[in-house]
Amino acid sequence: MPILSAADLDDFIHLVDTRYAGNLTHPEVVAKYYPIEFSYSTQVDQRLSGFSETYYDQQLALYEEISGRKLNQADGELHPVDVPSLLGARNPLGINNVAFISEHVRALSSMLSIACLGDSPKILDLGAGHGLSSEVFAFCGAQVHAIDIDPALSELAMKRSAQRHFGIKRSILNFDDVGTLGDNEYAAAFFFQSLHHCLRPWKLVEALKKKLVEDGVIGFAGEPLQSHYWKAWGLRLDQESLYVARKFGWFESGWSHDFIRDCFEANGFTLKFFSGGHGGGDIGIASSSQKKLDDVTAKAASLGLTERNAQQYSYFTQIGERSLATGKGGYSTKPGHAGGFLCYGPYIKLAPGRHAVEFRLKRDSAGAAAAAPSFVTFDVTSNQGRAEHVQMKFAWDQPKEDILVCEFTLDEPAPDVEARLLVTGGGQWSCSYPVFRALT
Repeated sequence: MPILSAADLDDFIHLVDTRYAGNLTHPEVVAKYYPIEFSYSTQVDQRLSGFSETYYDQQLALYEEISGRKLNQADGELHPVDVPSLLGARNPLGINNVAFISEHVRALSSMLSIACLGDSPKILDLGAGHGLSSEVFAFCGAQVHAIDIDPALSELAMKRSAQRHFGIKRSILNFDDVGTLGDNEYAAAFFFQSLHHCLRPWKLVEALKKKLVEDGVIGFAGEPLQSHYWKAWGLRLDQESLYVARKFGWFESGWSHDFIRDCFEANGFTLKFFSGGHGGGDIGIASSSQKKLDDVTAKAASLGLTERNAQQYSYFTQIGERSLATGKGGYSTKPGHAGGFLCYGPYIKLAPGRHAVEFRLKRDSAGAAAAAPSFVTFDVTSNQGRAEHVQMKFAWDQPKEDILVCEFTLDEPAPDVEARLLVTGGGQWSCSYPVFRALT
């Protein structure tokens, strides 16, 4: 696994752009660089509350280290776009790859469908970008008010709307400007691959609450819900996020399910997660009306979408406590625990095909117990442990740290996939959360 620092990102981007035409998924790029281990010097204290200004300032400093610039969303969140060439395109992205576009439309339609909005609802499309989500909502009969910070994309969206008689209203606003919109006006506020650009989502939810009707909903899809990098929230450190942050200045954050739920609950909303999101991810629907949430849950069930509870996307431990001992989110054994499951989860659904799971495992050298031999059992199961897909057993008799990678094949879709790490013997153990990725 290559280790990159902020000083290496310009060379990485130059190579990807000049040799591979910006294709981050090119097989040679994947073989040479992935998975990327990003090393940063910014100090981030995850013991702090994710809502604190001190923690926010630390993440902002990390953004500046990664991007090489001060944060300025007015020019750092813009997209290069050729407006004339996209006016006559079948979709505002100008992409004719049916699999790619249909997945966007499917996720958007699923979110819209389970929101139970009725006839001609007024919808806020937040961070609307090129306008694909606005066009889908308008096609389905909604009155759409789209907001985005990018003037060029707004010009594209408005011209396409006029040509197609969609009647979409578009405002050039940042998320911080939501307070200028009318109160008690919208049946729904939707995000699609955009909420993660918000600097303080808890403040945005607070502002949106005043804009919604009594049983209004806030929904999102295509958002980076994860706990691999940060306990609460922070800058994503995958190759794509590092690439666009450094090249364009985009603010690419992500949050744990618990933290984003807390952002809503702090403002009187209940947030539920459902299957059916973009690329197998979650759809989030929040409302302050229990009746609305009951309707949403019933509608989702009628469409075959399942509500996802904490055990379907979280990691758990028998003998450990949350730790950053490996440099990533994970667990370390509590004093006095000589054996048991150090980590298991995250209870996700994986498609058929070849997959890999990897994690960082560390045994500390401190203490006499570290001299005793220890044993590790690692396996991947699904369907709540009923199906085992791979297992590894080995002795670990020396203090050391290593990255373990295990590959496995699924012949059919697998629900509730979890990686389980069982350790026995002396010494202090630490592990990162296991990360799953599909292999081509």
